[in-house]
Amino acid sequence: MTRLVAAAAFASALAAAGAAAAPAPRFDHWLGFRTRGDGVYCFGTAPAKVWTGFICFRPRNGFFVKMDGRDLSTRVRVRITKGFDARLRSYRDRRVGVVRDGASWASSDAEMVKCWVRSTGLICRYYYGGRFALDRSSGYRIVPQH
Repeated sequence: MTRLVAAAAFASALAAAGAAAAPAPRFDHWLGFRTRGDGVYCFGTAPAKVWTGFICFRPRNGFFVKMDGRDLSTRVRVRITKGFDARLRSYRDRRVGVVRDGASWASSDAEMVKCWVRSTGLICRYYYGGRFALDRSSGYRIVPQH
């Protein structure tokens, strides 16, 4: 039993070291926005030039909420999840446009993803259902796609 606990602790330490060594995510500054004071950053993710996700996170603590789907530019099922990623802590990019309180941001004129910025945080929705709210300091809410 002691060997099993020691092996589990060693494997956990290796995984943590690997996660710490992982590079910070890269985002295209033109494919997202930030709120005043860098409270929240949001970006579309498009590996291989296919728009498969949208993420909003707090650089203060690395907490994120994201939407994932096969191709968000079409009608697809999306999964909305949350979590923490230490690599997002202290993220800053001054090239990313600021959306002021009371204004909205849309992924395109089709508004497949649209976000409304409030003084306390933001609300984002996918055109075909599913949305989330992310507060600047703490708190979130996820409404899954039906």
